[in-house]
Amino acid sequence: MNGLYCNESSQHYPSIADFKDLRPTIITNCIFNSFLTYTAIMFNVVTIYAIHKAATIAKPLKTLLLHLAFSDVAVGLFGQPLYISLLIKWLRMENPSCNAYLILSISGALFSLASSLGVVAVSIERFLAVHLHLRYQELVTHKRVVYMVISMWVYSTFVSLTTLWGLRSTRDAIGLASAAIGFILTFMFYIKIYLTVRRHKNQIQSMQIQKEAQSDEIKKFAALIKSTISIFYYHPSNVDFKELRSTIMANLIFNSFLTYTAVMLNIVTIYALHKASTIAKPLKTLLLHLAFSDVAVGLFGQPLYISLLVKWLQVETPSCDIYLMLSIYGYLCTGTSFLGMVAVSMERFLAVHLHLRYQELVTHKRVVTVVISIWVFSVLLSSITLWGPRSTRDAIGLVITAVGFILTFVFYIRIYLTVRRHKNQMQSIQIRGGAQSDAMKNFAARIKSTVGIFYVYVLFMICFLPSLISSAAIRIFGSSIVLKRFHLLSVTLIYLNSSLNPVIYCWKMRHVRHAILNILRNMFRSRNEPSR
Repeated sequence: MNGLYCNESSQHYPSIADFKDLRPTIITNCIFNSFLTYTAIMFNVVTIYAIHKAATIAKPLKTLLLHLAFSDVAVGLFGQPLYISLLIKWLRMENPSCNAYLILSISGALFSLASSLGVVAVSIERFLAVHLHLRYQELVTHKRVVYMVISMWVYSTFVSLTTLWGLRSTRDAIGLASAAIGFILTFMFYIKIYLTVRRHKNQIQSMQIQKEAQSDEIKKFAALIKSTISIFYYHPSNVDFKELRSTIMANLIFNSFLTYTAVMLNIVTIYALHKASTIAKPLKTLLLHLAFSDVAVGLFGQPLYISLLVKWLQVETPSCDIYLMLSIYGYLCTGTSFLGMVAVSMERFLAVHLHLRYQELVTHKRVVTVVISIWVFSVLLSSITLWGPRSTRDAIGLVITAVGFILTFVFYIRIYLTVRRHKNQMQSIQIRGGAQSDAMKNFAARIKSTVGIFYVYVLFMICFLPSLISSAAIRIFGSSIVLKRFHLLSVTLIYLNSSLNPVIYCWKMRHVRHAILNILRNMFRSRNEPSR
Protein backbone atom coordinates (compact mmCIF):
# COMPACT_ATOMS: atom_id res chain seq x y z
CA MET A 1 0.00 0.00 0.00
CA ASN A 2 2.86 2.38 0.90
CA GLY A 3 4.56 1.70 -2.42
CA LEU A 4 1.38 2.55 -4.32
CA TYR A 5 0.93 5.73 -2.30
CA CYS A 6 4.59 6.65 -2.92
CA ASN A 7 4.07 6.33 -6.66
CA GLU A 8 0.97 8.55 -6.51
CA SER A 9 2.79 11.15 -4.37
CA SER A 10 5.64 11.41 -6.86
CA GLN A 11 3.20 13.00 -9.31
CA HIS A 12 2.68 15.97 -6.92
CA TYR A 13 6.07 16.33 -5.20
CA PRO A 14 9.59 16.72 -6.68
CA SER A 15 11.59 13.67 -7.64
CA ILE A 16 15.38 13.41 -7.24
CA ALA A 17 15.83 14.69 -10.81
CA ASP A 18 13.82 17.84 -9.96
CA PHE A 19 15.71 18.87 -6.79
CA LYS A 20 18.34 21.01 -8.53
CA ASP A 21 15.84 22.89 -10.73
CA LEU A 22 13.50 23.55 -7.80
CA ARG A 23 16.17 24.46 -5.22
CA PRO A 24 15.36 28.26 -5.08
CA THR A 25 11.64 27.49 -4.74
CA ILE A 26 12.29 24.94 -1.97
CA ILE A 27 14.53 27.40 -0.05
CA THR A 28 11.89 30.17 -0.32
CA ASN A 29 9.16 27.82 0.91
CA CYS A 30 11.34 26.58 3.77
CA ILE A 31 12.11 30.11 5.04
CA PHE A 32 8.51 31.32 4.63
CA ASN A 33 6.98 28.27 6.36
CA SER A 34 9.47 28.53 9.24
CA PHE A 35 8.15 32.04 9.89
CA LEU A 36 4.49 31.00 9.36
CA THR A 37 4.81 28.15 11.87
CA TYR A 38 5.60 30.65 14.61
CA THR A 39 2.86 33.14 13.61
CA ALA A 40 0.21 30.40 13.21
CA ILE A 41 0.83 29.17 16.77
CA MET A 42 1.28 32.52 18.53
CA PHE A 43 -1.52 34.47 16.82
CA ASN A 44 -4.05 31.67 17.30
CA VAL A 45 -3.08 31.08 20.95
CA VAL A 46 -3.68 34.80 21.60
CA THR A 47 -6.97 34.56 19.65
CA ILE A 48 -8.09 31.56 21.74
CA TYR A 49 -7.41 33.48 24.95
CA ALA A 50 -9.22 36.60 23.61
CA ILE A 51 -12.28 34.58 22.52
CA HIS A 52 -12.35 32.82 25.89
CA LYS A 53 -12.36 36.18 27.72
CA ALA A 54 -14.95 37.84 25.44
CA ALA A 55 -18.16 37.59 27.46
CA THR A 56 -20.39 39.33 24.87
CA ILE A 57 -19.96 36.67 22.15
CA ALA A 58 -22.74 34.07 22.12
CA LYS A 59 -21.59 30.64 23.34
CA PRO A 60 -22.41 28.75 20.10
CA LEU A 61 -20.43 31.25 17.98
CA LYS A 62 -17.59 31.29 20.53
CA THR A 63 -17.35 27.48 20.43
CA LEU A 64 -17.13 27.42 16.63
CA LEU A 65 -14.51 30.20 16.55
CA LEU A 66 -12.46 28.31 19.17
CA HIS A 67 -12.71 25.21 16.97
CA LEU A 68 -11.29 27.17 14.01
CA ALA A 69 -8.49 28.65 16.14
CA PHE A 70 -7.54 25.24 17.61
CA SER A 71 -7.38 23.67 14.12
CA ASP A 72 -5.10 26.53 13.00
CA VAL A 73 -2.86 25.97 16.03
CA ALA A 74 -2.71 22.26 15.12
CA VAL A 75 -1.58 23.24 11.60
CA GLY A 76 1.27 25.28 13.10
CA LEU A 77 2.23 22.55 15.60
CA PHE A 78 2.05 19.49 13.33
CA GLY A 79 1.24 20.23 9.68
CA GLN A 80 3.83 22.89 8.91
CA PRO A 81 6.77 21.24 10.80
CA LEU A 82 6.12 18.05 8.79
CA TYR A 83 6.14 20.03 5.55
CA ILE A 84 9.36 21.85 6.60
CA SER A 85 11.06 18.49 7.34
CA LEU A 86 10.10 17.40 3.82
CA LEU A 87 11.58 20.62 2.34
CA ILE A 88 14.84 20.08 4.26
CA LYS A 89 15.08 16.52 2.94
CA TRP A 90 14.72 17.85 -0.62
CA LEU A 91 17.39 20.51 0.01
CA ARG A 92 19.77 17.73 1.10
CA MET A 93 19.01 15.89 -2.15
CA GLU A 94 17.40 13.06 -0.16
CA ASN A 95 14.21 11.32 -1.14
CA PRO A 96 11.78 11.23 1.85
CA SER A 97 10.31 7.90 2.90
CA CYS A 98 6.80 6.87 1.94
CA ASN A 99 5.78 7.20 5.60
CA ALA A 100 6.73 10.91 5.58
CA TYR A 101 4.49 11.50 2.55
CA LEU A 102 1.73 9.45 4.17
CA ILE A 103 1.83 11.32 7.52
CA LEU A 104 1.87 14.69 5.74
CA SER A 105 -1.11 13.67 3.60
CA ILE A 106 -3.15 12.41 6.58
CA SER A 107 -2.44 15.47 8.75
CA GLY A 108 -3.08 17.84 5.83
CA ALA A 109 -6.42 16.20 5.03
CA LEU A 110 -7.40 16.16 8.73
CA PHE A 111 -6.71 19.83 9.48
CA SER A 112 -7.87 21.27 6.16
CA LEU A 113 -11.17 19.34 6.32
CA ALA A 114 -11.70 20.30 9.97
CA SER A 115 -11.08 23.98 9.12
CA SER A 116 -13.33 24.01 6.05
CA LEU A 117 -16.15 22.28 7.96
CA GLY A 118 -15.68 24.84 10.75
CA VAL A 119 -16.09 27.73 8.28
CA VAL A 120 -19.28 26.13 6.93
CA ALA A 121 -20.57 25.60 10.48
CA VAL A 122 -19.95 29.28 11.36
CA SER A 123 -21.85 30.42 8.26
CA ILE A 124 -24.75 28.10 9.17
CA GLU A 125 -24.76 29.45 12.75
CA ARG A 126 -24.85 33.07 11.51
CA PHE A 127 -27.64 32.21 9.05
CA LEU A 128 -29.69 30.60 11.84
CA ALA A 129 -29.07 33.65 14.06
CA VAL A 130 -30.59 35.85 11.36
CA HIS A 131 -33.31 33.40 10.38
CA LEU A 132 -34.56 32.13 13.76
CA HIS A 133 -34.50 35.53 15.54
CA LEU A 134 -36.08 34.98 18.97
CA ARG A 135 -35.93 31.16 18.71
CA TYR A 136 -32.16 31.21 18.12
CA GLN A 137 -31.16 30.73 21.77
CA GLU A 138 -33.74 27.99 22.21
CA LEU A 139 -32.66 25.87 19.21
CA VAL A 140 -28.95 26.65 18.74
CA THR A 141 -27.66 25.60 22.16
CA HIS A 142 -24.06 25.31 23.34
CA LYS A 143 -24.46 21.55 23.89
CA ARG A 144 -25.62 20.98 20.29
CA VAL A 145 -22.76 23.04 18.87
CA VAL A 146 -20.24 21.04 20.95
CA TYR A 147 -21.72 17.83 19.49
CA MET A 148 -21.34 19.33 16.01
CA VAL A 149 -17.68 20.23 16.64
CA ILE A 150 -16.94 16.70 17.91
CA SER A 151 -18.70 15.25 14.85
CA MET A 152 -16.58 17.41 12.54
CA TRP A 153 -13.35 16.17 14.12
CA VAL A 154 -14.51 12.53 14.04
CA TYR A 155 -15.57 12.86 10.39
CA SER A 156 -12.31 14.60 9.42
CA THR A 157 -10.25 11.92 11.21
CA PHE A 158 -12.16 9.11 9.49
CA VAL A 159 -11.79 10.65 6.02
CA SER A 160 -8.07 11.38 6.48
CA LEU A 161 -7.37 7.84 7.72
CA THR A 162 -8.93 6.18 4.65
CA THR A 163 -5.49 6.58 3.03
CA LEU A 164 -4.15 3.92 5.42
CA TRP A 165 -6.46 1.35 3.82
CA GLY A 166 -5.33 2.22 0.30
CA LEU A 167 -8.45 4.27 -0.44
CA ARG A 168 -6.83 7.56 -1.41
CA SER A 169 -9.17 7.99 -4.39
CA THR A 170 -12.13 7.46 -2.03
CA ARG A 171 -10.72 10.06 0.36
CA ASP A 172 -10.20 12.53 -2.49
CA ALA A 173 -13.76 11.93 -3.78
CA ILE A 174 -15.27 12.44 -0.30
CA GLY A 175 -13.10 15.51 0.23
CA LEU A 176 -14.15 16.94 -3.15
CA ALA A 177 -17.83 16.33 -2.38
CA SER A 178 -17.49 17.89 1.10
CA ALA A 179 -15.69 20.94 -0.32
CA ALA A 180 -18.28 21.43 -3.07
CA ILE A 181 -21.20 21.14 -0.63
CA GLY A 182 -19.45 23.48 1.79
CA PHE A 183 -18.84 26.14 -0.84
CA ILE A 184 -22.42 25.94 -2.12
CA LEU A 185 -23.93 26.11 1.39
CA THR A 186 -21.69 28.98 2.51
CA PHE A 187 -22.37 30.93 -0.66
CA MET A 188 -26.13 30.39 -0.34
CA PHE A 189 -26.20 31.36 3.36
CA TYR A 190 -24.28 34.60 2.81
CA ILE A 191 -26.47 35.50 -0.17
CA LYS A 192 -29.50 35.06 2.10
CA ILE A 193 -27.88 37.16 4.82
CA TYR A 194 -26.99 39.86 2.27
CA LEU A 195 -30.59 40.01 0.99
CA THR A 196 -31.84 40.30 4.57
CA VAL A 197 -29.43 43.11 5.41
CA ARG A 198 -30.30 44.98 2.22
CA ARG A 199 -34.03 44.71 2.84
CA HIS A 200 -33.65 45.73 6.45
CA LYS A 201 -31.57 48.75 5.41
CA ASN A 202 -34.42 49.85 3.13
CA GLN A 203 -36.88 49.38 5.99
CA ILE A 204 -34.75 51.52 8.30
CA GLN A 205 -34.50 54.28 5.69
CA SER A 206 -38.26 54.28 5.08
CA MET A 207 -38.89 54.45 8.83
CA GLN A 208 -36.51 57.38 9.15
CA ILE A 209 -38.26 59.22 6.32
CA GLN A 210 -41.64 58.64 7.97
CA LYS A 211 -40.13 59.68 11.37
CA GLU A 212 -41.56 56.66 13.11
CA ALA A 213 -40.02 55.69 16.40
CA GLN A 214 -38.48 52.26 16.47
CA SER A 215 -39.15 50.10 19.46
CA ASP A 216 -36.47 47.90 21.07
CA GLU A 217 -38.13 44.83 19.56
CA ILE A 218 -37.83 46.23 16.01
CA LYS A 219 -34.17 47.12 16.59
CA LYS A 220 -33.38 43.56 17.75
CA PHE A 221 -35.36 42.07 14.88
CA ALA A 222 -33.37 44.26 12.46
CA ALA A 223 -30.21 42.22 13.04
CA LEU A 224 -31.90 38.81 12.78
CA ILE A 225 -34.78 39.19 10.28
CA LYS A 226 -35.04 36.58 7.51
CA SER A 227 -36.80 36.99 4.15
CA THR A 228 -38.83 34.34 2.39
CA ILE A 229 -39.13 34.56 -1.38
CA SER A 230 -42.69 34.37 -2.62
CA ILE A 231 -43.98 31.76 -5.04
CA PHE A 232 -44.85 34.61 -7.41
CA TYR A 233 -41.14 35.19 -8.01
CA TYR A 234 -41.29 32.12 -10.23
CA HIS A 235 -44.88 32.03 -11.52
CA PRO A 236 -46.92 34.77 -13.24
CA SER A 237 -48.95 37.25 -11.24
CA ASN A 238 -52.18 38.93 -12.40
CA VAL A 239 -50.14 41.67 -14.07
CA ASP A 240 -48.09 39.16 -16.09
CA PHE A 241 -50.93 37.06 -17.56
CA LYS A 242 -51.41 39.13 -20.73
CA GLU A 243 -47.72 39.42 -21.56
CA LEU A 244 -47.13 35.69 -21.00
CA ARG A 245 -50.31 34.51 -22.75
CA SER A 246 -48.51 33.10 -25.82
CA THR A 247 -45.97 31.27 -23.64
CA ILE A 248 -48.71 29.85 -21.41
CA MET A 249 -50.68 28.70 -24.47
CA ALA A 250 -47.64 26.97 -26.02
CA ASN A 251 -46.85 25.26 -22.71
CA LEU A 252 -50.48 24.14 -22.32
CA ILE A 253 -50.61 22.51 -25.76
CA PHE A 254 -47.20 20.87 -25.41
CA ASN A 255 -47.88 19.53 -21.90
CA SER A 256 -51.27 18.12 -22.93
CA PHE A 257 -49.45 16.03 -25.54
CA LEU A 258 -46.60 15.12 -23.17
CA THR A 259 -49.03 13.85 -20.52
CA TYR A 260 -50.22 11.15 -22.92
CA THR A 261 -46.73 10.21 -24.16
CA ALA A 262 -45.25 10.10 -20.64
CA VAL A 263 -47.91 7.65 -19.46
CA MET A 264 -48.14 5.42 -22.56
CA LEU A 265 -44.44 5.18 -23.44
CA ASN A 266 -43.43 4.43 -19.86
CA ILE A 267 -46.15 1.80 -19.42
CA VAL A 268 -44.82 0.06 -22.55
CA THR A 269 -41.29 0.41 -21.15
CA ILE A 270 -42.34 -1.12 -17.81
CA TYR A 271 -43.88 -4.09 -19.62
CA ALA A 272 -40.79 -4.45 -21.84
CA LEU A 273 -38.45 -4.34 -18.84
CA HIS A 274 -40.58 -6.92 -17.07
CA LYS A 275 -40.35 -9.25 -20.11
CA ALA A 276 -36.62 -8.68 -20.74
CA SER A 277 -35.10 -11.69 -18.95
CA THR A 278 -31.49 -10.95 -19.95
CA ILE A 279 -31.24 -7.68 -17.94
CA ALA A 280 -29.72 -8.15 -14.48
CA LYS A 281 -32.31 -7.91 -11.68
CA PRO A 282 -30.66 -4.96 -9.85
CA LEU A 283 -30.50 -2.87 -13.03
CA LYS A 284 -34.03 -3.90 -14.01
CA THR A 285 -35.36 -2.84 -10.58
CA LEU A 286 -33.76 0.60 -10.83
CA LEU A 287 -34.96 1.13 -14.41
CA LEU A 288 -38.49 0.10 -13.34
CA HIS A 289 -38.23 2.66 -10.52
CA LEU A 290 -37.35 5.39 -13.04
CA ALA A 291 -40.17 4.34 -15.39
CA PHE A 292 -42.74 4.27 -12.55
CA SER A 293 -41.69 7.77 -11.41
CA ASP A 294 -42.07 8.98 -15.03
CA VAL A 295 -45.56 7.45 -15.17
CA ALA A 296 -46.40 9.28 -11.93
CA VAL A 297 -45.25 12.53 -13.55
CA GLY A 298 -47.68 11.96 -16.44
CA LEU A 299 -50.58 10.88 -14.21
CA PHE A 300 -50.33 13.53 -11.47
CA GLY A 301 -47.59 16.14 -11.97
CA GLN A 302 -48.43 17.29 -15.51
CA PRO A 303 -52.24 17.42 -14.99
CA LEU A 304 -51.63 19.70 -11.96
CA TYR A 305 -49.37 21.92 -14.05
CA ILE A 306 -51.93 21.98 -16.89
CA SER A 307 -54.66 23.05 -14.45
CA LEU A 308 -52.39 25.90 -13.37
CA LEU A 309 -51.84 26.96 -17.01
CA VAL A 310 -55.60 26.87 -17.68
CA LYS A 311 -56.21 29.12 -14.66
CA TRP A 312 -53.64 31.61 -15.95
CA LEU A 313 -55.21 31.60 -19.43
CA GLN A 314 -58.55 32.42 -17.79
CA VAL A 315 -56.79 35.35 -16.04
CA GLU A 316 -57.52 33.78 -12.66
CA THR A 317 -55.09 33.51 -9.76
CA PRO A 318 -54.88 29.86 -8.64
CA SER A 319 -55.39 29.10 -4.96
CA CYS A 320 -52.42 28.57 -2.62
CA ASP A 321 -53.40 24.89 -2.32
CA ILE A 322 -52.76 24.33 -6.04
CA TYR A 323 -49.33 25.98 -5.79
CA LEU A 324 -48.59 23.91 -2.69
CA MET A 325 -49.67 20.62 -4.30
CA LEU A 326 -47.64 21.35 -7.43
CA SER A 327 -44.59 22.27 -5.36
CA ILE A 328 -44.83 19.12 -3.20
CA TYR A 329 -45.49 16.79 -6.10
CA GLY A 330 -42.83 18.42 -8.25
CA TYR A 331 -40.22 17.87 -5.54
CA LEU A 332 -41.41 14.30 -5.02
CA CYS A 333 -41.16 13.31 -8.70
CA THR A 334 -37.93 15.15 -9.44
CA GLY A 335 -36.40 13.86 -6.20
CA THR A 336 -37.19 10.21 -6.96
CA SER A 337 -36.04 10.58 -10.58
CA PHE A 338 -32.78 12.31 -9.65
CA LEU A 339 -31.90 9.91 -6.83
CA GLY A 340 -32.86 7.04 -9.14
CA MET A 341 -30.38 8.36 -11.73
CA VAL A 342 -27.64 8.51 -9.09
CA ALA A 343 -28.51 4.96 -7.96
CA VAL A 344 -28.37 3.63 -11.55
CA SER A 345 -25.01 5.36 -12.09
CA MET A 346 -23.69 3.76 -8.89
CA GLU A 347 -25.03 0.34 -9.92
CA ARG A 348 -23.34 0.59 -13.35
CA PHE A 349 -20.10 1.69 -11.69
CA LEU A 350 -20.21 -1.33 -9.38
CA ALA A 351 -21.06 -3.63 -12.30
CA VAL A 352 -17.98 -2.44 -14.20
CA HIS A 353 -15.71 -2.05 -11.17
CA LEU A 354 -16.52 -5.20 -9.18
CA HIS A 355 -16.77 -7.38 -12.29
CA LEU A 356 -16.96 -10.98 -10.97
CA ARG A 357 -18.02 -9.95 -7.44
CA TYR A 358 -20.95 -7.88 -8.76
CA GLN A 359 -23.63 -10.56 -8.35
CA GLU A 360 -22.42 -11.38 -4.85
CA LEU A 361 -22.52 -7.81 -3.49
CA VAL A 362 -25.22 -6.05 -5.56
CA THR A 363 -28.24 -8.23 -4.77
CA HIS A 364 -31.86 -7.68 -5.75
CA LYS A 365 -32.92 -7.39 -2.11
CA ARG A 366 -30.43 -4.59 -1.42
CA VAL A 367 -31.49 -2.67 -4.52
CA VAL A 368 -35.17 -2.93 -3.50
CA THR A 369 -34.20 -1.50 -0.11
CA VAL A 370 -32.42 1.40 -1.86
CA VAL A 371 -35.50 2.11 -4.03
CA ILE A 372 -37.83 2.10 -1.00
CA SER A 373 -35.42 4.44 0.82
CA ILE A 374 -35.41 6.82 -2.16
CA TRP A 375 -39.20 7.06 -2.14
CA VAL A 376 -39.43 7.49 1.66
CA PHE A 377 -36.74 10.19 1.65
CA SER A 378 -38.35 12.01 -1.31
CA VAL A 379 -41.76 11.98 0.41
CA LEU A 380 -40.26 13.40 3.61
CA LEU A 381 -38.32 16.09 1.71
CA SER A 382 -41.26 17.18 -0.43
CA SER A 383 -43.63 17.37 2.56
CA ILE A 384 -41.32 19.68 4.58
CA THR A 385 -43.28 22.62 3.11
CA LEU A 386 -46.37 21.51 5.07
CA TRP A 387 -44.79 22.18 8.47
CA GLY A 388 -41.51 24.04 7.86
CA PRO A 389 -40.06 26.90 5.81
CA ARG A 390 -39.63 26.38 2.09
CA SER A 391 -36.04 27.61 2.35
CA THR A 392 -35.15 24.53 4.46
CA ARG A 393 -36.46 22.19 1.80
CA ASP A 394 -34.67 24.13 -0.95
CA ALA A 395 -31.40 24.08 1.01
CA ILE A 396 -31.60 20.29 1.52
CA GLY A 397 -32.54 19.81 -2.14
CA LEU A 398 -29.61 21.95 -3.27
CA VAL A 399 -27.15 19.95 -1.14
CA ILE A 400 -28.52 16.62 -2.43
CA THR A 401 -28.35 17.88 -6.02
CA ALA A 402 -24.73 18.97 -5.62
CA VAL A 403 -23.71 15.67 -4.01
CA GLY A 404 -25.61 13.68 -6.65
CA PHE A 405 -23.99 15.51 -9.56
CA ILE A 406 -20.52 15.11 -8.04
CA LEU A 407 -21.01 11.41 -7.30
CA THR A 408 -22.42 10.69 -10.77
CA PHE A 409 -19.58 12.62 -12.40
CA VAL A 410 -17.00 10.64 -10.38
CA PHE A 411 -18.73 7.33 -11.21
CA TYR A 412 -18.74 7.96 -14.96
CA ILE A 413 -15.13 9.17 -14.94
CA ARG A 414 -14.14 5.91 -13.22
CA ILE A 415 -16.31 3.94 -15.67
CA TYR A 416 -14.64 5.70 -18.61
CA LEU A 417 -11.17 4.83 -17.30
CA THR A 418 -12.21 1.18 -16.78
CA VAL A 419 -13.75 0.98 -20.26
CA ARG A 420 -10.61 2.44 -21.83
CA ARG A 421 -8.42 -0.08 -20.01
CA HIS A 422 -10.76 -2.91 -21.00
CA LYS A 423 -10.67 -1.79 -24.63
CA ASN A 424 -6.86 -1.93 -24.61
CA GLN A 425 -7.02 -5.45 -23.14
CA MET A 426 -9.45 -6.55 -25.85
CA GLN A 427 -7.19 -5.13 -28.56
CA SER A 428 -4.13 -6.88 -27.11
CA ILE A 429 -6.05 -10.20 -27.05
CA GLN A 430 -7.10 -9.71 -30.68
CA ILE A 431 -3.51 -8.87 -31.69
CA ARG A 432 -2.27 -12.07 -30.01
CA GLY A 433 -5.02 -13.98 -31.79
CA GLY A 434 -6.64 -15.19 -28.58
CA ALA A 435 -10.34 -15.95 -28.12
CA GLN A 436 -12.47 -13.90 -25.77
CA SER A 437 -13.71 -15.69 -22.66
CA ASP A 438 -17.37 -15.68 -21.59
CA ALA A 439 -16.43 -13.37 -18.69
CA MET A 440 -14.95 -10.88 -21.14
CA LYS A 441 -18.07 -11.04 -23.32
CA ASN A 442 -20.34 -10.46 -20.29
CA PHE A 443 -18.16 -7.54 -19.24
CA ALA A 444 -18.46 -6.04 -22.73
CA ALA A 445 -22.26 -6.39 -22.53
CA ARG A 446 -22.25 -4.55 -19.18
CA ILE A 447 -20.25 -1.73 -20.72
CA LYS A 448 -22.80 -1.39 -23.55
CA SER A 449 -25.70 -1.12 -21.09
CA THR A 450 -23.66 1.39 -19.06
CA VAL A 451 -23.22 3.58 -22.14
CA GLY A 452 -27.01 3.47 -22.64
CA ILE A 453 -27.58 4.61 -19.05
CA PHE A 454 -25.05 7.40 -19.56
CA TYR A 455 -27.20 8.77 -22.42
CA VAL A 456 -30.19 8.79 -20.03
CA TYR A 457 -28.09 10.74 -17.50
CA VAL A 458 -26.97 13.30 -20.13
CA LEU A 459 -30.60 13.76 -21.21
CA PHE A 460 -31.60 14.24 -17.56
CA MET A 461 -28.94 16.93 -17.16
CA ILE A 462 -30.05 18.75 -20.33
CA CYS A 463 -33.68 18.77 -19.20
CA PHE A 464 -33.11 19.76 -15.56
CA LEU A 465 -30.26 22.29 -15.73
CA PRO A 466 -32.35 25.11 -17.35
CA SER A 467 -34.77 24.97 -14.39
CA LEU A 468 -31.90 25.24 -11.89
CA ILE A 469 -30.41 28.14 -13.87
CA SER A 470 -33.73 30.01 -14.07
CA SER A 471 -34.39 29.54 -10.33
CA ALA A 472 -30.89 30.78 -9.45
CA ALA A 473 -31.25 33.77 -11.83
CA ILE A 474 -34.59 34.78 -10.27
CA ARG A 475 -33.14 34.55 -6.76
CA ILE A 476 -30.07 36.61 -7.66
CA PHE A 477 -31.44 39.20 -10.11
CA GLY A 478 -35.08 39.29 -9.02
CA SER A 479 -38.24 38.41 -10.92
CA SER A 480 -38.92 39.68 -14.46
CA ILE A 481 -41.11 38.77 -17.45
CA VAL A 482 -38.15 37.31 -19.37
CA LEU A 483 -37.04 35.11 -16.46
CA LYS A 484 -40.63 33.97 -15.76
CA ARG A 485 -41.03 33.00 -19.42
CA PHE A 486 -37.76 31.08 -19.28
CA HIS A 487 -38.85 29.39 -16.05
CA LEU A 488 -42.17 28.25 -17.55
CA LEU A 489 -40.36 26.74 -20.54
CA SER A 490 -37.81 25.06 -18.27
CA VAL A 491 -40.60 23.37 -16.27
CA THR A 492 -42.01 21.95 -19.51
CA LEU A 493 -38.52 20.73 -20.41
CA ILE A 494 -38.44 18.78 -17.11
CA TYR A 495 -41.75 17.12 -18.03
CA LEU A 496 -40.38 16.37 -21.52
CA ASN A 497 -37.68 14.23 -19.87
CA SER A 498 -40.33 11.71 -18.72
CA SER A 499 -41.37 11.14 -22.35
CA LEU A 500 -37.83 10.96 -23.76
CA ASN A 501 -36.44 8.40 -21.30
CA PRO A 502 -38.31 5.45 -22.91
CA VAL A 503 -36.96 6.54 -26.32
CA ILE A 504 -33.39 6.34 -24.96
CA TYR A 505 -34.07 2.90 -23.42
CA CYS A 506 -35.38 1.64 -26.76
CA TRP A 507 -32.54 3.23 -28.77
CA LYS A 508 -29.51 2.33 -26.65
CA MET A 509 -30.53 -0.85 -24.78
CA ARG A 510 -30.86 -3.85 -27.09
CA HIS A 511 -32.87 -6.02 -24.67
CA VAL A 512 -35.51 -3.35 -24.11
CA ARG A 513 -35.67 -2.63 -27.84
CA HIS A 514 -36.27 -6.31 -28.68
CA ALA A 515 -38.94 -6.61 -25.99
CA ILE A 516 -40.80 -3.54 -27.31
CA LEU A 517 -40.58 -4.83 -30.90
CA ASN A 518 -42.04 -8.16 -29.77
CA ILE A 519 -44.89 -6.30 -28.05
CA LEU A 520 -45.65 -4.34 -31.23
CA ARG A 521 -45.53 -7.55 -33.36
CA ASN A 522 -47.97 -9.29 -31.02
CA MET A 523 -50.30 -6.27 -31.13
CA PHE A 524 -50.37 -6.29 -34.95
CA ARG A 525 -50.89 -10.04 -35.04
CA SER A 526 -53.81 -9.86 -32.60
CA ARG A 527 -55.41 -7.11 -34.74
CA ASN A 528 -55.00 -9.08 -37.97
CA GLU A 529 -56.32 -12.41 -36.64
CA PRO A 530 -60.06 -11.46 -36.52
CA SER A 531 -59.98 -10.19 -40.11
CA ARG A 532 -58.86 -13.63 -41.27
